[in-house]
Amino acid sequence: MTSPRKWLLSLCAGALGGAFCVSGAGAATYSAYDQFNVAGGAITATDFAFGYLPGGDTFGGALTAFTRFDTNCAGNVNFQCAATFSGDTTPGVYKAAGSHATGTVVFQPGELNLHPGSQGELTAVQFIAPIAGLYSFSGTFSINDLYPNSVSLLTYVGGTNTHSSTLSGGFGSSYAINFDANLAAAQRVTFLVGPNGAYNNDSTGFALTVSAGGVPEPATWAMMILGFAGTGVALRRQKAIRAAA
Repeated sequence: MTSPRKWLLSLCAGALGGAFCVSGAGAATYSAYDQFNVAGGAITATDFAFGYLPGGDTFGGALTAFTRFDTNCAGNVNFQCAATFSGDTTPGVYKAAGSHATGTVVFQPGELNLHPGSQGELTAVQFIAPIAGLYSFSGTFSINDLYPNSVSLLTYVGGTNTHSSTLSGGFGSSYAINFDANLAAAQRVTFLVGPNGAYNNDSTGFALTVSAGGVPEPATWAMMILGFAGTGVALRRQKAIRAAA
C-alpha cells in the first residue's frame, strides 16, 4: 500500500509538474550568529532566544526554568549578554566581530562564544520555529580556550533530550551538529553548554544554521491542493461569466 507521503510526492512530480516541491535551494535559513545583536541593552533576535538554566537542573531536565538574557547586554561591535550573580562568574553569550582574543580565549569568526556559570548554570541557545515544518540543523560546538576544561553538550527538541555528549581535547576541538526535526509552530530546539567539573576555561564556540525546507508534510500538501482546486474553480467561473457577457 502506497503511503500518503509517497502518494503526495508522486502527485507533486506528476500532476503538479514538480513546480511546488520545496527544495533546499529556496529554503529560508536562520543563523544564530547573525541574529545575536544588541540594541538598547537587549537582544534583537527574532527566531532565537539566548539565556541559561540554573545549576543542578540535571543538564536541562526542566526547560521551564530557562531564563532569557533580555537585559544585562552591552556592546557596539563586540556584543555580550550575561546573567548577574553577585561575586560569581556568570553564564553568558558573547559575539566578536571577526577573530578576537582576550586572556586565554580566542573568538572565532562566525561563532558565538558560550560560557557556563560558576554555580553549574548551563548557557542555552533556543531556536524557535516560525512556522510548522521540517527544519535542518547544521553547525558546531568548538573549544575556544587555549587551556580548556571539558564541557557537557546537550540538545533538546521540545522537552525531549535528543543528543548528549562531552566536548574535550585541545583548543579547536569540535563537535558537529547535524540533524533534522519536524517542528510545530513556536516549538523550540534548545542547545546547552554546561560545566563538566570546573567551570573556568570553559569558553565554547557555537555556530548554528537552521534551514527550513524539505518536502512538506501530508497535511500541508492537503491544504495546498485544496487551495489549487479553489483557484481553479474561481478561474472557471470567471471564464463562464465572461462568455455569458
